[in-house]
Amino acid sequence: MDDERDRWNQTLLSTPASYFQYPYWNEPHRRLGFKPVYLKYGCGANASGYVCLLTIGRWPCRIGLVQQGPVSLEAGWQIDSPSVRKLVAWARQQGFMFFRFNHSDGAVLTTIESSGQSRRLDAFPLFAARRHAILVELRDSADEMLASFSRNARRNINSARDVGYEITVTDQPPALAEVWPLLIKLEQRKGIHFHRPLDYWQEVVQRAAPQACAWLYTASLDGKPAQFVLVLRTRDMAEYCLGAVDLDSIGDRPSPSALVQWLAMRAMLSQGCRLYNLGNAWGDHLEFKKRFHPSVRVDDMPVTVVVKPLLTFLWCVIVLRCLFPLWPKVKELLRRFRRA
Repeated sequence: MDDERDRWNQTLLSTPASYFQYPYWNEPHRRLGFKPVYLKYGCGANASGYVCLLTIGRWPCRIGLVQQGPVSLEAGWQIDSPSVRKLVAWARQQGFMFFRFNHSDGAVLTTIESSGQSRRLDAFPLFAARRHAILVELRDSADEMLASFSRNARRNINSARDVGYEITVTDQPPALAEVWPLLIKLEQRKGIHFHRPLDYWQEVVQRAAPQACAWLYTASLDGKPAQFVLVLRTRDMAEYCLGAVDLDSIGDRPSPSALVQWLAMRAMLSQGCRLYNLGNAWGDHLEFKKRFHPSVRVDDMPVTVVVKPLLTFLWCVIVLRCLFPLWPKVKELLRRFRRA
């Protein structure tokens, strides 16, 4: 089975698919209680479309989450209403309650919505749908690309070079364990919690390595890691997915952040990517990201395809209206329990 999933990773590299649809991203979700299900449209080598569902729950209340899917495997193919209805018929037999689709192409969501039994609704906000991207265009000319950044970004890159950070790049999972303490310190400093554990990210890197789709960049001072950045890539886009900086080890010296991101951008361009996603469009680092003069993409509201109307109605009333508002308090209690 792993060989087959590896082949799908390779197949998707010939398409514009997001990494959210790759097996290398979805298989590690089993550690978080989800089960990925891979479906294709068509037969054998003639398959025209593909979709990965992250599923959770049990019959008759299973839930399917489709992130940035479905994917076209041949030029000109687009999901249509009959395809959605076939998916719903299959899902009813498999005990699904509803599907949630999110996609960067609004036309895909419109088609799914028009198929019937669908609503513009995020029916599973416990697993948030990514709706923002901060995109930097990767240009062939390094000079032109640097000129497109703000003066502060260029100054940050040059200042970090002068410090003499040692930058290492690897695709080996054990290297993540060496820099993981930086993420723990970040959690403690900001009072936050990253829900995906170390072994999850190590599996992502391991599964992505055969196609050179995951790279760990580390900036070190005096032989000790001061910052790390984990980058995942597809055919067209690379994304900064995880990272942390150790402010204590840097002290009053310039941060390596801009330099590490710059080196990652140039390396991803050499692997064929034309865009670099700096991640979320909120948080403390937003001002830093703006220094690269990115464009911001905002996706449409997700579409929920209702498979079982009564059960979905009860879910929306009991879970979304009554229980979900309590979720922030539950998460805070869980954080305190972990700290204790």
